[in-house]
Amino acid sequence: MVRLVGVKPGTFTFWMSPKDNSGNYSDTPKSTTCTVIYPAGVDDDWSWDYSTGIHANTVNTNRLGTAALKCQHSGEILSGEWLSSEYDLGSVKEVTIWGDFLTDFSAGRNTCNDIWPSGELWSSKDLTKNWNTLLAGENAAAQVHGTLYWGDSSGSLDKEVSFFEILAADISGRYVQVKVQIVDPLSEANLYIYELNMTARDI
Repeated sequence: MVRLVGVKPGTFTFWMSPKDNSGNYSDTPKSTTCTVIYPAGVDDDWSWDYSTGIHANTVNTNRLGTAALKCQHSGEILSGEWLSSEYDLGSVKEVTIWGDFLTDFSAGRNTCNDIWPSGELWSSKDLTKNWNTLLAGENAAAQVHGTLYWGDSSGSLDKEVSFFEILAADISGRYVQVKVQIVDPLSEANLYIYELNMTARDI
């Protein structure tokens, strides 16, 4: 059994793979899906659309008619960060807080010729490996990381928790803000994060 504390509401699929004494992971990982129920009695909701805050190699854009955050890829740098403005809960409160990181990924590559050099044969590949392993390092997925900051006074948010993209944090504070980091695998690929909806529930 694996116990994970603080996973935010929603449906998640977790993957695990055994590792031998030499540090090699199995090529056949197993997965399971579970749902964390949304609690009743939500006290505060708000959202950020990336038109405010501080951008560092990210940009507020429009994706399929919806506000979205993406890495700008300035100078071929494939990572970027956005720091939200502060949100005021109105008073110092003890709350459980989480955000919904709804994403969309544009890979930029559509065929095997886009992934491997033209003319490279299937016979040159180790076809005993699963598809995920076969493409590892060739066209990896993008990554998103969230960090939540909070504190009692504006401009002095001295507490933080990482993995906010999947966790719900129990905090005591009045002001909160979020930092989002995007890491794209390729210059022609983009991860888009839609409007970040936030929820706080009194503990």
